[in-house]
Amino acid sequence: MSRKIICSRCGKIVDVNHDCPNKYKDTRKREQLSDVRWVHTKKLVKTRDLVCYLCWCNGIITNGRDCHHIIPREVNNSDNSIYNADNCIYLCENCHHDVHKTPNNWKNYVDIFKKHIEAVKKGGF
Repeated sequence: MSRKIICSRCGKIVDVNHDCPNKYKDTRKREQLSDVRWVHTKKLVKTRDLVCYLCWCNGIITNGRDCHHIIPREVNNSDNSIYNADNCIYLCENCHHDVHKTPNNWKNYVDIFKKHIEAVKKGGF
């Protein structure tokens, strides 16, 4: 039996060697991943948040893995939004998948994430 994973592109449970039909169509996304500004933004977010914020809210400490855009690139594709640490939150793979589970589900989390970032700026977690 082959190992199963959650595909980061389509969100389905698939074999490890899954060839997703949702491959990056947007070349800007691919460019972003190797951009020095994105590497710097991810590092800032990881240092600020340390753990998955949604897990932490539920009393669980889980290492973050993904730097999630609070306002998605599809909504605001400007460099000021993409490379802004205040528009990003650190999430574990499962929580990141939950946020993206259905279209526009991200809207349910915007206020929660922004309140967290403001609290961190003021010295709280």
